[in-house]
Amino acid sequence: MNARMVICHRSETAANHLAEALLRSRIALSADVSVGLSKIPTVFSEPARVDACLIDAALLPKCLEPDTLPRLPRGSTMKRIVMAPAVPNSLLIQAAQAGLDDVIDMSQSPEKLLAQFRESLAGRHSLRAHPIWNSIHLPKDVHDLTSPYRDTIDREIVSMIAAGLTDDEISHGVYLSCQTVRNRISRMLERSGTRNRTQLAATYIREQYQDLDSSAPRGGSDDLLLAARFPVAI
Repeated sequence: MNARMVICHRSETAANHLAEALLRSRIALSADVSVGLSKIPTVFSEPARVDACLIDAALLPKCLEPDTLPRLPRGSTMKRIVMAPAVPNSLLIQAAQAGLDDVIDMSQSPEKLLAQFRESLAGRHSLRAHPIWNSIHLPKDVHDLTSPYRDTIDREIVSMIAAGLTDDEISHGVYLSCQTVRNRISRMLERSGTRNRTQLAATYIREQYQDLDSSAPRGGSDDLLLAARFPVAI
């Protein structure tokens, strides 16, 4: 593929190990390393100069903050990929919330890992195609998906549920008591016809994905894990 990449990682050493492996395998034509998300403003302001931005999963909470990942210009083909030592469903939902393109399991063998990088960069593997979206079944009688949300606070609560936050964490985020948050969730369940919080979050995530085709989305691996899989001299 020979992509021009920026690797945003919490560890410069781990990022360098990965960069060396991607360069050796000729997946990357160039690989610029960034500690944290320091290069994100430049990457997103000049997307034509970068084919892929690889982001350590440990930095994903920061990516969920408003305006951290600016919108990409319409037509941009830059891939934004999360790298994680494990890929639970909660991580997939968080990556979707941040508008990212794919999540790669860094615990795979080097051969499978590099193969998945190739697939992701070529657009043949993406977060939107992940089986999780089909495995979470919607109720048979779903009401109008806009009707469960009485106001912007309801939408904010559901987005936090989808991101895996607890009721206590949500209550602090929206400045309401835990009981008020639970009452709002119960009323949304009744209005939507969903059976539980998982289904409610699933309807919200799918609703967000409906907008991805019409508008450009906004746009971790441990040191020992990467060093063991890609042993190179730094």
